[in-house]
Amino acid sequence: MTLAAVDRLVHHATILEMNVESFRRKAALDRKRGPGRKPIHTTPREFETAAD
Repeated sequence: MTLAAVDRLVHHATILEMNVESFRRKAALDRKRGPGRKPIHTTPREFETAAD
């Protein structure tokens, strides 16, 4: 019964696919990397200013 309810909800829903960096993934990488290391990820704004 739960599967049918989810199926009906998704069938009538509009699903948006967002292509953005995950805040949880970024926080996990920061914790894993530890203090004092250079960041390996960048935001789109930092990437644009670095390319100029």
